[in-house]
Amino acid sequence: IMAGETEEECKSIFTVTFWISVFFVFCACTILMAISPLVKLFDAGINYITACILVGCLTVFNLLSALLAIYMNRKGLNRALVINSIIGALATLCITVPLGFCKIGMYGMYLAAVISAMLCSFLMIRKANPFKKITISDMKNVFRTQKKYVIYQYPANIIDTITYQAPTQVYSNVFGNDALGGYNMSEKILGLPSRLIATPINTVYFRTATEYTRENKDLSKFTFRLLMYILLIAFIPMVITILFAEPIFTFILGADWGEAGQYASIMILYYVFRFCTTSVSYCRVVIGKQTTNFLMSFLNLAVVAGSLAFGILLFQDILYAILCFVIGYSFLILIDLTITLKCLGKYWVKFLFFSLIYWIISVALILIVVFLI
Repeated sequence: IMAGETEEECKSIFTVTFWISVFFVFCACTILMAISPLVKLFDAGINYITACILVGCLTVFNLLSALLAIYMNRKGLNRALVINSIIGALATLCITVPLGFCKIGMYGMYLAAVISAMLCSFLMIRKANPFKKITISDMKNVFRTQKKYVIYQYPANIIDTITYQAPTQVYSNVFGNDALGGYNMSEKILGLPSRLIATPINTVYFRTATEYTRENKDLSKFTFRLLMYILLIAFIPMVITILFAEPIFTFILGADWGEAGQYASIMILYYVFRFCTTSVSYCRVVIGKQTTNFLMSFLNLAVVAGSLAFGILLFQDILYAILCFVIGYSFLILIDLTITLKCLGKYWVKFLFFSLIYWIISVALILIVVFLI
């Protein structure tokens, strides 16, 4: 959508992408409901068939909202994007609370999420409608001109989603849901900067990178400086979190959440590097390196699976399993960011040298804190 050369091409890509996504979601929901008498792949806390339908609706509207955000980003409608995200958050809150008073439990949570996503999508379509009538010829043309995305980026996105969700699923199955309380709390708190800051940075970076590439400008310096600023700004807060997360969590949330603070003191390194990769995640897509993304997605999955297996089998303790995951995956993100700069042609040696020292110091601090617990 962002790479389309004309408005008509962007609308064709948008419309084809959306309806194909709807088709896949429909097929997935149908399969989940069809096999439900034999196996239920998740527990949503409500009737399974109803959950499949609600999750399917939520997925469709979240997809629509994400695609619309990219289209509006292309058109430079930053103010509308910010306002829309605020309205979406407020809508979720204002819908969830009354439904909570009605005591309909998880149904209310799902309904609030679906209605909020619908509202966000409706508001964006009113501001800039990218839908158009498409033909079979339009679909063939999109697949032909954007085949790198279809062949490489689609599978890479699926694998990356599995990789991202793997730790929570593995910890739940191995250590039980009770052990996930502290992990989920630390993840929610540490993930706030990524959701509130990294995503808007990524939005601006995506458009800027597209413009730089289209105009044959040097994108490497811009990317290198952005990554360096993030790492430097994050260093002091990261050190404070590593050293004092447990007493901070205990003081703010209560004594029962001290364990979440222990996890946070380890996971902060992963979230700092993830903030970096979230901010520039579209870089290789913009410069046409979908093949690299495809190969790296397999490596990411292998490293995450290996680090989780190593931590669980060797230590059989969730704290040390998280430690192994964070050390392994943060190092891989470091390499991944270096490869991104290598693809851009400059500054990758400087970044590798600096980020490696940064990573070693951080890991050393984490290990000192962990073994002093």
